[in-house]
Amino acid sequence: MAKERNPFPILIVVALILWFGLYVLKNPELINSFYPSKSQKHRTAQTIPPPVPPENRLGKSLAKLGKISFPPVSRPDKPQAAIILDDFGYDLNDMERLREMYLPVTISILPNLEASKKTADLARAAGYEVMLHLPLSPRKSVRLEKKTVSPQMTAAEVRQQVEKDLASLGPVSGVNNHMGSLATSDPKLMAEVLSGLKEKNVFFVDSMTDPNSVAFKTARELGIDAARRDVFLDNESNPEYIKGQIRELIKKALKNGRAIGIGHDRPETLAVLKEMLPEFEKAGVTLVPVSRLVKYY
Repeated sequence: MAKERNPFPILIVVALILWFGLYVLKNPELINSFYPSKSQKHRTAQTIPPPVPPENRLGKSLAKLGKISFPPVSRPDKPQAAIILDDFGYDLNDMERLREMYLPVTISILPNLEASKKTADLARAAGYEVMLHLPLSPRKSVRLEKKTVSPQMTAAEVRQQVEKDLASLGPVSGVNNHMGSLATSDPKLMAEVLSGLKEKNVFFVDSMTDPNSVAFKTARELGIDAARRDVFLDNESNPEYIKGQIRELIKKALKNGRAIGIGHDRPETLAVLKEMLPEFEKAGVTLVPVSRLVKYY
């Protein structure tokens, strides 16, 4: 005669399963902690910090500027382009527009203006690379910035002015010339200017405002990291013209592996740059800070 099985262990197991099921029904968050819903994943991935309201008065800080993350350095054989935007420093309006667009550009700031230092501080806080837009004398008679470096200055005056202009912005990565068609064609003057930059260990980008410029050549002779502008982006404010110049910048980057474009903080330029960003990606050209390209010139 077969021995009867004891039913109690089976009943205990069934009871435990029922108890656990009731516990889960009363505490659904237990399941969510192991298997988050798709909507939760989406919300987590799409969380964006609230926008910072515009602050255009010098007395107030834009301390909550979002960080600009530049892509890592590409392989040398991957085309790269850098865009310098000149003439910041008159007010903070341009910095606010740029903050809202988050454009991967390098900012070049005029020295000794009302908003020069504030713009530089805010740009650095937002992760932008900052340059000094150094005023150098032009051939044409135009309105000049205060203390524009000129051939009429003594060597000591040139050095003092360059040092003062650098100090007015705080730490900068490099320098490019504002105007300067006359100054950049003067080897002696540029040797004095660039010697002052070498002492500060900053690079120089020749804006090429004059085809006879010796600035790049002189910088290289002095052992300074230097580059030259390839394309001016906005000699005209027409958006279609600016688009054509940006396409020319992309073309040069594809041909040479690198290209530097210079524009200004005009609303038209900022808007077109924002619109054209997908074309850089489509062409396989990476936008980088200009400091990453000086070694390739």
